[in-house]
Amino acid sequence: MAGVQRNEFVQRLADRGGYVVVDQLPSEVQSALSQVGIQPQDLQRIAGSDGVIRGNTEFEALFREIDRRDGRLDQQLTTRGPSGELTAAGRIYEGLGQVVDANRARAAAEGGRRFTGEPSLEAVQNGQRLLELGATGEGVRRVQQALSDIGFDTPSGVNGTYDADTVRAVERFQREVGLTVDGRVGPETLGALAATVPPPGERLERSAEYDRMYADGRLDVTIAIGFDEHGTTPDRERAVLSGLRQDGYRPINRNSLPPAERDRLGLNDERWDPNARYFHRSFTDDRTGHQVDAVVRLVVAPNDGVDGREARESFRRALEQDEVVIYGGHARYGTGPDFDHLERGPGNFVIDGQGNRHGSPPPAGLRQVIDRDRTDLRSVRGRPEYQLLVFNGCSTEEYLPMMRDQRVFGRNAGNTDVIATTIPTSGATSGAHLVRFLNGVTRRESNNSLLAAQSGIEQRHRERFDDQLGAERARTTYTESGFLGNDGNRRVRTP
Repeated sequence: MAGVQRNEFVQRLADRGGYVVVDQLPSEVQSALSQVGIQPQDLQRIAGSDGVIRGNTEFEALFREIDRRDGRLDQQLTTRGPSGELTAAGRIYEGLGQVVDANRARAAAEGGRRFTGEPSLEAVQNGQRLLELGATGEGVRRVQQALSDIGFDTPSGVNGTYDADTVRAVERFQREVGLTVDGRVGPETLGALAATVPPPGERLERSAEYDRMYADGRLDVTIAIGFDEHGTTPDRERAVLSGLRQDGYRPINRNSLPPAERDRLGLNDERWDPNARYFHRSFTDDRTGHQVDAVVRLVVAPNDGVDGREARESFRRALEQDEVVIYGGHARYGTGPDFDHLERGPGNFVIDGQGNRHGSPPPAGLRQVIDRDRTDLRSVRGRPEYQLLVFNGCSTEEYLPMMRDQRVFGRNAGNTDVIATTIPTSGATSGAHLVRFLNGVTRRESNNSLLAAQSGIEQRHRERFDDQLGAERARTTYTESGFLGNDGNRRVRTP
């Protein structure tokens, strides 16, 4: 009998950026996996939120799963039987090898061309060095440009210096593709970049899955406004109401609607939220020419900040029901949206009870009302087939690790796209941001355009107060997660 050692298996597949897209596995490989008891859900669990198995950690996990199902809990994977015939495990090994080789060749011919001929990057690819904080030169510049061309811009731009902004951009990319998040570029990260970016001279214009949003002729949107101790909650509410009126939205009086109209607008007894206000307008989808009903649920924290449990429950229901959920308010030190006072608990929708990973930890008063191990994401059930989630506030980027953990939220990146803030936005601009996001999703706007406009709102606000440094950092106010594989994306030439 013949076999392959664990290290050989992992290295053959993981080296030089090797990867496997779970949903694109050939039928014969899927059949062989099934023979040893590995089902699609097992592969998705190993692949994580991006649906791709790559890197030593994930391929090692795949080996252990195959090994365990094959009944050999040691370092040897049996690939051929006594007569030299391929075992199921052998067919998996050879089939995956062919898939990985084809993927490597595609990456080398496309995005990998950005990195060829640069000695420092060839050394990275061969495992001889890492690019990390403090590095400089052409290799760093090429990596920064690649990150920028798929949406991971840095305030400092493409400057050839591996600064703290570059570390954060690399961390964001690593989190997005399921690699170990360490902020350094080694063979795995460079290989993942080569497999993700378009060829030199092109960038990826990213968009939400608008076809899936509009499929049933109705776009269900929630705008949720959190509580602010400084008294800006009413101002945000007024700004949103004004924006809705200007854009042609009209309040919905459910009691005046006939039953058929309630059903058409998704306001039947099952979906109706008595604690929210609803607005409606029809628009023409520019791509298909079809009419779409946009139904907006408006959820606002109580002005006194005493008890936000009803608003919190409305927000939870929105996560279960609506294709687009837009939150504007405090990030609460990375713990999650909040609809009452900082030191009260009923209004907190907790995403991560531990709070910030990068910034200041939650203060004592907040820690006392939130269990450190709590997450309310597990309470969300029955979500739409596709969903766009927008968090506009402080550094809501801190929500992403929990939201991208399938064990917590139960969703992969193919079904949920997220936009979050990397720096605090001003309370004075919050209402404008919320309305602008709504405008963008009813116009099939690309992320490149939408987020540039949103950052522009923040930049102009800071420039009015002569905060030039803040205005420069506001150029990259937003980050995104989940968009890299969307069907609506397209490659465009860079200027």
